[in-house]
Amino acid sequence: MNILITGAKGFVGKNLTAALQNIKDGKDKTRPDIKIDELFLYDIDSAKELLDTACQSADFVFNSVLSYEFCVMKKHALPLLEAVPDDSPYFIQANRLIKFLKY
Repeated sequence: MNILITGAKGFVGKNLTAALQNIKDGKDKTRPDIKIDELFLYDIDSAKELLDTACQSADFVFNSVLSYEFCVMKKHALPLLEAVPDDSPYFIQANRLIKFLKY
């Protein structure tokens, strides 16, 4: 399994990376059914090309950085949120998210 960790240098990302690396290296024997082939570590100062490659190769993604998610999600989410009708029970929530994403 190939795993992408975004925010790999942050608190959560560092600890998650260490734990997964121990599983990969066979030091942590509590998860014998998990086979990790590659860990892709991405952070704010990583090359964008690494993220593109990792996204194509990753079987699983741990997104420990929320700012990346918003950056990627914005272009896809805004048109959907803006299409929520005024009479929908989700209209207020959609508008809150729109304001947040445009901030």
